Amino acid sequence: MTTIHLWLWGLAGALVGLTALLTLPGVVLDRPVQRWTDRCLLAAEAGLLIALLSGPLLLVAGHQPADPLHFLYAGVALLALPIARAVGGQGRPRRRAGSVLIGCLVLAGVLLRLFQTG
Repeated sequence: MTTIHLWLWGLAGALVGLTALLTLPGVVLDRPVQRWTDRCLLAAEAGLLIALLSGPLLLVAGHQPADPLHFLYAGVALLALPIARAVGGQGRPRRRAGSVLIGCLVLAGVLLRLFQTG
């Protein structure tokens, strides 16, 4: 189960990286890239949610994270992309892509911290 948990977080991290790459044309060229970005966001959120739901199963099995802040970081990871997407709103494509890009960078840092505390 621990391997699946780590694999899902790694998959979410890869999808976050892909989302960040997809938003770059929107930031640089001020062109809409919303459809593909939103699909990657949903896929990353699905991976994060499944990993988050597998966490309690690991607790029951006796696997505890090294740091209790792991639980806080998991919640922040789940909320980072939706909040970033909402902040971008329906504004200009550059603003929307920029907020998602910042959310991806924040989430990458949170995922790194999750790996360190896990």
